Amino acid sequence: MLKPTDCIIDDFSSDWYKKWSSIIKFPKAMHPKFWETAIIAEALSERGYLQNGIRGLGFGVGNEQLASIFASKGVKVTATDQDPSTEKAQKWNNGQLTQNKNVLFYSNIVSKDNFNKLVEYEAYDMNEFNPKYVGRYDFIWHNCVVGHLGSMEKSFTHLLMSSKYLKNDGSIVFTTEVNISSFMETVSDNSDTIVWRLKDLEELFTKMLKKGMVAERLQLRMGDQIGDNRINFNINFANYQFDHSLLEKLDNPDYSEIKIPFSNYAITQVVLIFKKTKKIDKSLIKKYKEDTKDNEKIINEHKKNNLDLLDYSTKYTNEEYTKANLIPSKKLYNITLAPGEIKDVEINYLNMSKISVFDFSFNTPKNLPPLVIGTLNPVNRDSIFADNSWASPNRPSTTFIRESISDDPSINLHRSRPGESFKFIIRLKAPTKKTTYKEDFSLIFEGVGAVAASSITLNINVQKPKEISINRIDTLQRTVTIQELFQIIEWNVNHPKLEYIVKDFSKWIDKLFENEFYLRTSLMANEFFILLWSYLENIGIIEYSEDEKNNNINQYINIVIVIRQKSNKNLPGGEAFYIFATPRSGNNAISESLK
Repeated sequence: MLKPTDCIIDDFSSDWYKKWSSIIKFPKAMHPKFWETAIIAEALSERGYLQNGIRGLGFGVGNEQLASIFASKGVKVTATDQDPSTEKAQKWNNGQLTQNKNVLFYSNIVSKDNFNKLVEYEAYDMNEFNPKYVGRYDFIWHNCVVGHLGSMEKSFTHLLMSSKYLKNDGSIVFTTEVNISSFMETVSDNSDTIVWRLKDLEELFTKMLKKGMVAERLQLRMGDQIGDNRINFNINFANYQFDHSLLEKLDNPDYSEIKIPFSNYAITQVVLIFKKTKKIDKSLIKKYKEDTKDNEKIINEHKKNNLDLLDYSTKYTNEEYTKANLIPSKKLYNITLAPGEIKDVEINYLNMSKISVFDFSFNTPKNLPPLVIGTLNPVNRDSIFADNSWASPNRPSTTFIRESISDDPSINLHRSRPGESFKFIIRLKAPTKKTTYKEDFSLIFEGVGAVAASSITLNINVQKPKEISINRIDTLQRTVTIQELFQIIEWNVNHPKLEYIVKDFSKWIDKLFENEFYLRTSLMANEFFILLWSYLENIGIIEYSEDEKNNNINQYINIVIVIRQKSNKNLPGGEAFYIFATPRSGNNAISESLK
């Protein structure tokens, strides 16, 4: 029988996963989203809950297949999700909230008659108590939802409260995120996504036990396959969440995303199982403590052979940072500009140090200072060549472009390891005064200092005016405002309704950065697409009837299509746009990769 554990590569070749994958029609790629659905179904099946006469309650069901699966087995299902029209839901909606009952119907899994007979849907806030649910259900499930209630305290409260909805001998089965890079620090509040530490789970098990809910003991495995040793996003999975028509692209057994970075920590997914009982065995509290220590040892052993995970725990001295051997390909650049001309300069570096370096992104481990390029002589002076794409007048760029040595989409392009090369793009805007300028720049570890070996000098000769142009080089990266982005993709923002949407969407993005993304410094392109699509859904743009397809409504939908087409160009990491809010500027902007 399956026990509470973590997601690893070997699970995807197991008989139980193959069984559910065949029913649900998952692609061959390996991702926790698929694993979570399959393991919840298997855990409930093995414990005898998937049969006629059983009642199940689902929280935060989104668009998942589990309601259809349970109905196909004769289970009476109450599926719930938060009301997408509420302000609370809109703050973090990623396009997966349940809009109506029909989105839970999968014709390849269950007949329409059985689905309609056995499945009911209700909008429900998991932070509220619903007395009509008390004592009605044989099992409760939620699929990666309990960590999205706003804080660790709210997650505890919901789980303790939901135990009242169960009959005696009923069970709760759910999946959630666990921090594997820190046993002490984590994201626990002021965020729409919290990440459990092992000690938090131990506390949860103890509190639930006092309410008559016995937790099956958690044993981590961590895995030893290549995919188990990566801490990174795979762009193909993120795009799939936005556009399910990309399913065929994921039908690749070499694609995996098992452990990921989140808010500067490394996390993995686990499944947890509780059973309601009248008999409380207090000796379990001691066993829960022992399990915490054992799981810490398992993570530490895994870390020894996992370079990605070591990045999240290794610390260096300030001297090791400032004396890091990050060598520019050349030290002197001679540049000619006309007054007011904009030009992009590519600065290439080779990491000849013994340390891994990260730029400003949510891939950056919490213990490592991000690497940026900044002004020198003196450090952090304001440059007269600063363009509005700069993060601040002394920071031309906070993200580098790593020269990929692999076609694998799981490789972290925000990290450069020893022996790897990377480059920054500096966009210069010439002043109006015609003379020769000397501008010095250096790599800087934020909060530590400039890297001595990395300094470069730009001799810039501002000459007589000529036709002003933007010099676009391959894989250029620059920043523009959100409204400028819509102009780039040729969306007519002068149209009154479109102009309102662009402004309102910009405010909506700002709210997201104040909440879920407050710890992040960048947002990948695919996440931007998801948020845009979600916003359009929330204001009623995406939902349209067959008769309306030829009306002006298409121009709103085309915005998403156009951005996706631009993102599919052969650009670094497959990304065309990045949104980021840097700690220095505090402003949201979009960085555009151009050819």
